[in-house]
Amino acid sequence: MPEISLDKIQALLKEDAAKSRGGGGRRKVDPTTVRTLQSWMKLNHRIKEDGCDNPSCIDPRPKTDKGTSIVVYITESTAICRYCFLDGYGL
Repeated sequence: MPEISLDKIQALLKEDAAKSRGGGGRRKVDPTTVRTLQSWMKLNHRIKEDGCDNPSCIDPRPKTDKGTSIVVYITESTAICRYCFLDGYGL
């Protein structure tokens, strides 16, 4: 059996580590960049008592409606409603 040099082993380990980190693989697409109703339904919905963070929210329903409390977080601190999501707020 042929011997493998230490340099060859280190090169193989480095290559394996790059693969496990996702180097060279397909990049994941941010699900909030595609603004369709289908992508809205796939997101993790939350209930936020004060509703959408968009100061110019276009949701036509009264703010007392429980449906206006359903939001998704497009960033860690920005929650938006379905209407603002489909309108493209935060892109």
